[in-house]
Amino acid sequence: MDRLVRRGALSPEARGHALLAHLIEHFLGAGPGVPIKAYAIAVDVLGRSTGFDPSQDSIVRVEIGRLRKLLEMYYLGPGREDPVRFDLPKGQTHLEVQFRRTELETAAEAQAESAPRPAPQSATWLRVPLLLVAVAALTLAAVVTVLMLRNPGDAEIAAALNEDYPRVFVRPFEKGPSLDKAFPGNAISSFIAIELSAFRSFRVISPLPVTTLPVRPRDYVLEGNAIASTDGAEGKVHVTLKLRDGLGTVLWSDRLSFPAKDLGTPQPVFDALSQIASMLGGALGVIDSDGRARLNDEEREWARGSTSDFRCILRWQSFDLTKDLQERMVARACLEDRAAQDTPVGQIWSALAFLRFLDWTEAGAATNDPQVEAALVAANRALLLDPNGSDGHEAMGSILTGLGRLDEAQEVLARALEINPSNLDTAVKLGWLDCLTGDWETGATRIRQVVDRYTVVPGWYRLPLALAAFRDGNASAMLEEAKAILASGDHRGLVLALVAARLGSDTTEEMRQRQALEKANLDLPEAMAEIEAIFPDVELIAALRQVP
Repeated sequence: MDRLVRRGALSPEARGHALLAHLIEHFLGAGPGVPIKAYAIAVDVLGRSTGFDPSQDSIVRVEIGRLRKLLEMYYLGPGREDPVRFDLPKGQTHLEVQFRRTELETAAEAQAESAPRPAPQSATWLRVPLLLVAVAALTLAAVVTVLMLRNPGDAEIAAALNEDYPRVFVRPFEKGPSLDKAFPGNAISSFIAIELSAFRSFRVISPLPVTTLPVRPRDYVLEGNAIASTDGAEGKVHVTLKLRDGLGTVLWSDRLSFPAKDLGTPQPVFDALSQIASMLGGALGVIDSDGRARLNDEEREWARGSTSDFRCILRWQSFDLTKDLQERMVARACLEDRAAQDTPVGQIWSALAFLRFLDWTEAGAATNDPQVEAALVAANRALLLDPNGSDGHEAMGSILTGLGRLDEAQEVLARALEINPSNLDTAVKLGWLDCLTGDWETGATRIRQVVDRYTVVPGWYRLPLALAAFRDGNASAMLEEAKAILASGDHRGLVLALVAARLGSDTTEEMRQRQALEKANLDLPEAMAEIEAIFPDVELIAALRQVP
């Protein structure tokens, strides 16, 4: 139970904590399988009066259900390797305790599994166009994430949607008369909807469950149309996409062209559509960028203390992109506020994990520092609340990278990329890991592919690129990357710019960067420690320290 608390799965002040403690005491005293009366739980644990009637008050069933779900999520995520597991059977009030198998038992089972088995019979497969098969499989897998309600009423829809989050309506794609009926317009729009649903700062609706569902000003509509043409000897299909806001203003448009023959094989189409998803849904994408711009129009509400998970996420993104100190203060206040209210939104906890991790890197503290422990707790909380979201995995991957636990970081970030292949942050972090494990060429290429697609990116994207230039002795390239890091608002570019100036014997630039360091109230050892905390390459940092 202490392990659950340390990892952020249970708050000591929560009802679930008191309930689990009571169930454990009962298990230890009465033995396995002995139920507890709902009356006893209500009165002894949940604060109900002695007149409690379980037929009139469902609090015991509700709290048992919440605890059951919490435990299930915990053991699917951060608790999957725990030596002891708690389970609450449905319809029961007693706790079941399971212990992991011993190594001897596992070895015996492995030996039994290795015994020869009859060869399986060959199967006959039904041939169906690959694009439609792949989209159908993805649609089934994502049915929980994308809002695909089955003939609901307006009241049910309103209850299912968090009204504070913007909604993205993905319309079925239209097709021109030159395209035959086989064109998979619905399949393509469904694929984009599924790709977008991996991002957590908006809600995707596809297909429209009810035609009367209103599009609000803060919502978005993605629509597309396709036409066929003949370019030379090869027929092509051209798909035009447009994203409008709720007022009808076109915020973004693009045109994709496919050889008609590619519509029978999914990969070229999927690759192009995944890039569209990242352009729309990522932190650098159109939807969140528009949402952050709208925050400037809502300062009065913010000043009155009107906070929400969605606005808090946008505030965090605003700081993460600009490193503005005022934005950091606002982001910290709202993240701590939402965490104190025990928000069930995993993205809040992952953002808080990143912020606490940043506090630790700036302090240049040891690996057992309370700040990094607090970051790990928040990241575990994010994983517990949203095991199928990439944000918590990204946060955990960053922390593990900073701690030098690169194999674990690789595993966690690979899972994040599997969950959301369109997320640019994950691709960049995997590029970092390539560099840290010695494959600088692959890592720099991965990062460069992302950086070159956007005019403005967070400064931390470029940090390995600056270090790669340092390894190559390319002072001008290092200075260029360091200045780009500084232009993003990230002061960690200061020490890199100073090193680059020294390497290039540029005394004017060196003096300028030394003055900037003093103005930022940073000394060289402190600045170096900050970089080492996020990029733990001991030999490289040692070489970096020798230059100034």
